[in-house]
Amino acid sequence: AKAGFRIWKDLLDYALNDPAMSTDVFKIGSELHRQKIRLWQALCVTAVFVPSDGVAAAARQLLPRLNNNVPPAVKQYTESVLAGLMLREPALVEELLLPALEGHDRSH
Repeated sequence: AKAGFRIWKDLLDYALNDPAMSTDVFKIGSELHRQKIRLWQALCVTAVFVPSDGVAAAARQLLPRLNNNVPPAVKQYTESVLAGLMLREPALVEELLLPALEGHDRSH
């Protein structure tokens, strides 16, 4: 479990902080697009290794990513990771997700 969590942390750091992986400027079907999809797929798989006491912190890191302008093929995995974390800690829905939805502008 510790090795899995270490992989999760490394992948998340890469997704959030690497200039190429954290940008939303890329062509659909490009090599970068495929790499982003694979990265978020890996995060989906390794999210099960996030310990209970780390779920809230991980969700807080990921929530701002939902506002990124990325293609659906990438966004679905970002949403899946966050949903999986929130299923493990349902209180996060009220704490983090509902306020974000209340502030959402429906005119877009």
